[in-house]
Amino acid sequence: LHAAFGRPGAGLGGFRTSARQAARIREILGTRLGSGAAAAPLWVHYDQAAPVALMAGDLPAVRDFVTCTLGALAAAGAREAVLRDTLRIFLDRHRGHAATARAMSLHRNSVQYRVHRATALLPRGERDLADDFNVRAALLAVHWLGDAVLATGS
Repeated sequence: LHAAFGRPGAGLGGFRTSARQAARIREILGTRLGSGAAAAPLWVHYDQAAPVALMAGDLPAVRDFVTCTLGALAAAGAREAVLRDTLRIFLDRHRGHAATARAMSLHRNSVQYRVHRATALLPRGERDLADDFNVRAALLAVHWLGDAVLATGS
């Protein structure tokens, strides 16, 4: 069972906006499930994936963005998936190794190792995290859209 929710709004205009947002999230869930991602029940609110919902209308462009931004980290392998997930959570936790370790139920040293390995795969390495907006957006796109936006032939 999957559910998509838009932001609540007032009146008919708010209802239409909420319905459009939910439809975008449904598209993302369809892309994610169609790309072989786990089919666990998902309850997704628009705010969780709004930037991806706005990008998802042009998957080839998103794939190019992800590939250019993440470099070798955009490969479809299991190792890269773990590193991408760790880096995404690390950046979401304001680059806190301890907070990331708690969120992932890992030892702090494991998080440090994974973050180091993940940044080594970025095109410019650690320098790509100086202004991490694009890296965060690419990681979020991969998180929600799955294999559909990963590099092909890697």
